[in-house]
Amino acid sequence: MIARFLTAGSLCILAAIVPSYSQSIQSVLSFDPSFIYSGRIQYLQMQAADINNSIVSQELVRYKLQDGNGLSADTDGAATTITDITFAITTNGSNGAAGIRELALYNGTLELAEIFNVGAATVTFSGLSITALDDLSTSFSLKATFNSSVTDNDLIQIRVVNVAVSAGSQFNPTASITGGDISGVTVTGSSLTPANVNRIDVIATKLDFNRCTSTLCRHQRACRRRRSRSA
Repeated sequence: MIARFLTAGSLCILAAIVPSYSQSIQSVLSFDPSFIYSGRIQYLQMQAADINNSIVSQELVRYKLQDGNGLSADTDGAATTITDITFAITTNGSNGAAGIRELALYNGTLELAEIFNVGAATVTFSGLSITALDDLSTSFSLKATFNSSVTDNDLIQIRVVNVAVSAGSQFNPTASITGGDISGVTVTGSSLTPANVNRIDVIATKLDFNRCTSTLCRHQRACRRRRSRSA
């Protein structure tokens, strides 16, 4: 705001001049290209009920929030700040997160929010303040722990379906949310995480042998004994 004194006869008037600016609609949310996905999830050591920096968890995906288009300065001099975000989760192509116990959003080592007892097809994190300063970027991750009962080779995939930002820079309406379009807070056509990563890996720790006592087994043993005597 610029203050200016004006005079009208014997009166002195203080006028406020508020500069205007054009709100940028160029910001982008993409998969972080520096992130290396895990092909197989060693879930056995990742079953904690509360994710924190001392707990082993799986980083499922990392996103990059870019203010502006990242190529040239935008027009508003403002930051881009995500306040709410919703993810859709599928397991083997079906809606739902059957094997996931907890989910948490992280910015580096800082936990932003956590959701307990996951299982629904969508999860929403609210009351956030994930900020990319003017013409800069920031990254944030989605981490998980897992249930004790899971299915080997289950494929977990994630995509963004809603995202809200505060006043300031806004998202480009076209292809700005991991390739999807955004209208209001609703995202359509966003990309899933890759199909060749984030698979549950069940490792056997012991073998159980059970004695066969059925009628079929008794007949099989008798046949083996007869073949052995006739040999």
